[in-house]
Amino acid sequence: MKSKHLFIEQIVQSCITRYRGKEAFSNLQKYLVKTPIEIDFSNCETVSLSFLDELISRISQSFELNKVVFRVPNQLVEDKLAHISRFRNVAIYCRTSNDSVHRVIPQSPTLEKATFLSSKVLLSVQ
Repeated sequence: MKSKHLFIEQIVQSCITRYRGKEAFSNLQKYLVKTPIEIDFSNCETVSLSFLDELISRISQSFELNKVVFRVPNQLVEDKLAHISRFRNVAIYCRTSNDSVHRVIPQSPTLEKATFLSSKVLLSVQ
Protein backbone atom coordinates (compact mmCIF):
# COMPACT_ATOMS: atom_id res chain seq x y z
CA MET A 1 0.00 0.00 0.00
CA LYS A 2 1.47 3.35 -1.08
CA SER A 3 1.57 6.38 1.22
CA LYS A 4 -0.87 9.20 0.57
CA HIS A 5 0.93 12.54 0.16
CA LEU A 6 -0.96 15.53 1.60
CA PHE A 7 0.12 19.15 1.76
CA ILE A 8 -0.86 20.57 5.14
CA GLU A 9 -2.83 23.30 3.32
CA GLN A 10 -5.16 20.59 2.01
CA ILE A 11 -6.37 19.82 5.51
CA VAL A 12 -6.12 23.09 7.47
CA GLN A 13 -5.85 26.83 6.74
CA SER A 14 -3.12 27.70 9.23
CA CYS A 15 -0.70 25.90 11.55
CA ILE A 16 -0.52 28.28 14.48
CA THR A 17 -3.00 27.23 17.20
CA ARG A 18 -4.15 24.16 19.13
CA TYR A 19 -7.60 24.66 17.66
CA ARG A 20 -6.14 24.33 14.15
CA GLY A 21 -4.25 21.21 15.26
CA LYS A 22 -7.54 19.71 16.38
CA GLU A 23 -9.14 20.72 13.07
CA ALA A 24 -6.25 19.21 11.10
CA PHE A 25 -6.63 15.91 12.96
CA SER A 26 -10.36 15.87 12.30
CA ASN A 27 -9.72 16.36 8.58
CA LEU A 28 -6.96 13.70 8.55
CA GLN A 29 -9.05 10.93 10.08
CA LYS A 30 -10.56 9.82 6.77
CA TYR A 31 -7.06 9.25 5.37
CA LEU A 32 -5.58 7.58 8.44
CA VAL A 33 -7.90 4.58 8.33
CA LYS A 34 -7.07 3.85 4.70
CA THR A 35 -3.33 4.20 4.22
CA PRO A 36 -0.05 5.51 5.63
CA ILE A 37 0.24 9.24 4.94
CA GLU A 38 2.92 11.86 4.50
CA ILE A 39 1.99 15.34 5.74
CA ASP A 40 4.00 17.91 3.82
CA PHE A 41 4.75 21.20 5.56
CA SER A 42 7.08 22.47 2.81
CA ASN A 43 4.75 25.30 1.74
CA CYS A 44 3.86 26.36 5.29
CA GLU A 45 5.61 29.51 6.53
CA THR A 46 4.77 29.20 10.22
CA VAL A 47 4.20 26.04 12.23
CA SER A 48 3.64 26.54 15.96
CA LEU A 49 4.65 24.12 18.67
CA SER A 50 1.09 24.14 20.03
CA PHE A 51 -0.34 23.19 16.60
CA LEU A 52 2.09 20.28 16.22
CA ASP A 53 1.57 19.11 19.79
CA GLU A 54 -2.21 19.03 19.42
CA LEU A 55 -2.03 17.24 16.07
CA ILE A 56 0.51 14.66 17.23
CA SER A 57 -1.27 14.11 20.55
CA ARG A 58 -4.54 13.33 18.78
CA ILE A 59 -2.91 11.10 16.15
CA SER A 60 -1.06 9.26 18.93
CA GLN A 61 -4.26 8.79 20.95
CA SER A 62 -5.89 7.25 17.89
CA PHE A 63 -2.99 4.75 17.67
CA GLU A 64 -2.20 5.88 14.11
CA LEU A 65 1.07 7.80 14.65
CA ASN A 66 3.06 4.88 13.23
CA LYS A 67 1.34 5.50 9.86
CA VAL A 68 2.37 9.18 9.55
CA VAL A 69 5.52 10.78 8.15
CA PHE A 70 6.00 14.53 8.57
CA ARG A 71 7.81 16.20 5.67
CA VAL A 72 9.52 19.19 7.26
CA PRO A 73 10.75 22.34 5.51
CA ASN A 74 13.54 23.23 7.94
CA GLN A 75 15.44 22.42 11.11
CA LEU A 76 13.17 24.59 13.27
CA VAL A 77 10.12 22.42 12.54
CA GLU A 78 12.18 19.27 13.05
CA ASP A 79 13.36 20.62 16.42
CA LYS A 80 9.73 21.20 17.43
CA LEU A 81 8.89 17.61 16.50
CA ALA A 82 11.87 16.39 18.53
CA HIS A 83 10.66 18.38 21.55
CA ILE A 84 7.18 16.84 21.25
CA SER A 85 8.69 13.39 20.79
CA ARG A 86 10.58 13.71 24.07
CA PHE A 87 7.68 15.34 25.95
CA ARG A 88 5.04 12.83 24.77
CA ASN A 89 7.43 9.86 24.70
CA VAL A 90 6.46 8.92 21.15
CA ALA A 91 8.36 8.14 17.96
CA ILE A 92 7.74 10.66 15.18
CA TYR A 93 8.76 9.93 11.61
CA CYS A 94 9.99 12.73 9.40
CA ARG A 95 11.98 13.58 6.34
CA THR A 96 13.10 16.69 4.51
CA SER A 97 12.69 17.37 0.82
CA ASN A 98 16.27 16.17 0.37
CA ASP A 99 15.73 12.84 2.16
CA SER A 100 14.76 9.85 0.07
CA VAL A 101 13.54 7.91 3.12
CA HIS A 102 12.05 8.91 6.44
CA ARG A 103 13.81 8.67 9.79
CA VAL A 104 12.76 8.61 13.40
CA ILE A 105 12.97 11.91 15.24
CA PRO A 106 15.20 11.52 18.29
CA GLN A 107 12.98 10.46 21.10
CA SER A 108 13.15 9.84 24.79
CA PRO A 109 15.55 7.08 25.89
CA THR A 110 12.63 5.40 27.67
CA LEU A 111 10.91 4.73 24.37
CA GLU A 112 12.02 1.19 23.66
CA LYS A 113 10.52 0.35 20.30
CA ALA A 114 8.83 2.15 17.44
CA THR A 115 7.57 0.69 14.19
CA PHE A 116 6.50 2.50 11.04
CA LEU A 117 3.96 0.73 8.90
CA SER A 118 4.23 0.98 5.12
CA SER A 119 4.12 -1.39 2.19
CA LYS A 120 7.68 -0.55 1.19
CA VAL A 121 9.27 0.10 4.59
CA LEU A 122 9.05 -1.67 7.88
CA LEU A 123 11.37 0.17 10.20
CA SER A 124 11.99 -0.97 13.71
CA VAL A 125 14.01 1.00 16.23
CA GLN A 126 15.29 -0.69 19.39
